Amino acid sequence: MDSSDEFLNIKHKVLELIGRNILNYQLIEKSLKFIIKFSAVQIFKKADGEIKLIQPKSERMMLGLLVGMYMSDVATLAVNNEEMEPDKIDYDQYRILVSIKYRTELSNVESHSILESNIKRLVSDRNELVHHFNDIYSLKSFESYKNALEVLISKNKFSIEQVQFFTSQALNLENAIKTQAEFMTSDVFEKYFSGSLFEKDPDPENLH
Repeated sequence: MDSSDEFLNIKHKVLELIGRNILNYQLIEKSLKFIIKFSAVQIFKKADGEIKLIQPKSERMMLGLLVGMYMSDVATLAVNNEEMEPDKIDYDQYRILVSIKYRTELSNVESHSILESNIKRLVSDRNELVHHFNDIYSLKSFESYKNALEVLISKNKFSIEQVQFFTSQALNLENAIKTQAEFMTSDVFEKYFSGSLFEKDPDPENLH
């Protein structure tokens, strides 16, 4: 292989890995958008019977905001058992509130730190590739392409690991939603919640 063929070959490898990494970042964003959208769902039933569903709007969020919400709202430590305060609502308008939350519980501080470190690297890698890669590596000479290829191989390996992680998280959530839906339409759910505190509505005038 002469020098011109070698240069063309490494150039193609660099461009291929740039494309693969960008697609991986898009797959990660897709999983995160799904996780954020269904991580905190509130279902209201108004006094007039109208049912309203409220959930985070993640469709237009970029990676930085998505991972920020994931770390603050989804990834929690097992030692943190504090109940989240429900959103303030007008109880004159809403008779029923059902709040569904999805969390990824981490067993210890070290696990949380590793996840946080991975997410910081993920955002940094993505921003460097999308916004600064050509400025850093120039991509003009054979040597610059060689240096870029080494970096891209490392980025690609890491981005694949993150695709696998966040895809598994999204699939876990999807399975949890299906299980919950099956339970809420089951005879067990109907039997469990069919009991009534009063045989009939209490008359406020007879309360003492």
